[in-house]
Amino acid sequence: MSRSLSSTTKQAFFAAETSEAFTVLLEIDHADLSSPIRVCSDSQDVTSDGNVFTAYPFMIALPVDDDESPPSMTIRIDNVDRTIILSLRALTSPPSFKIQVIRLDAPDTIEIEFSDFSLRSITYDAVEISGSISLENFLFEPYPAGKMTPNDFPGLF
Repeated sequence: MSRSLSSTTKQAFFAAETSEAFTVLLEIDHADLSSPIRVCSDSQDVTSDGNVFTAYPFMIALPVDDDESPPSMTIRIDNVDRTIILSLRALTSPPSFKIQVIRLDAPDTIEIEFSDFSLRSITYDAVEISGSISLENFLFEPYPAGKMTPNDFPGLF
């Protein structure tokens, strides 16, 4: 989804100093979850677009801009509450991740969004859950996808 930054955010990004406060919203979703897991990097819960994001410590390393591989992020979530790891361990296929950046003054305005990322690997211990999330890798898909063979298209031969 392509978005343009609001003028307030552009001014805050380019200013030497600013009073604007930003937070990162993380949504983990899967068909087997009763409701998505929603957390924010702020110290207080945040309501954005009608959804409550619980204050929860996590860090994200954003993807590098490179033409050789699909975008991939590293995520580290504190394992202080076993709810997230128990939910992830119960899933049989990778959950999807959506990451959004908002201004706390305008929580319903999504400034930056990374969506359609899936969990590729995960490790966890008593302190931390860490993993890699990325987009599906289409670099190695055959092109064109189909071939005109006598088996598939007997009328051509």
